[in-house]
Amino acid sequence: MLSSSFKATGKGEIDLLQQTIDLLIKAYYTRSEKTKNTEIPIKISGQLTNPKVSVEAGSTVISQLANSENLENIKKSIANIFN
Repeated sequence: MLSSSFKATGKGEIDLLQQTIDLLIKAYYTRSEKTKNTEIPIKISGQLTNPKVSVEAGSTVISQLANSENLENIKKSIANIFN
């Protein structure tokens, strides 16, 4: 995926017989010099009809994002991807 705010790659499996998904997406916020090299690992898993989306963040990612003045913009951009 490539957008004006993010670039992302990922890998995983979608099992159509069992109707499950297990993906790991590595997203990078590209609008800020402070965060453009910060990897945001997003895990999507569970049933296709009700997948769980979570950030698989270690302390480095959390501290870099928490210290960024662009945190609200990042949240809005992520929300817009799924809307």
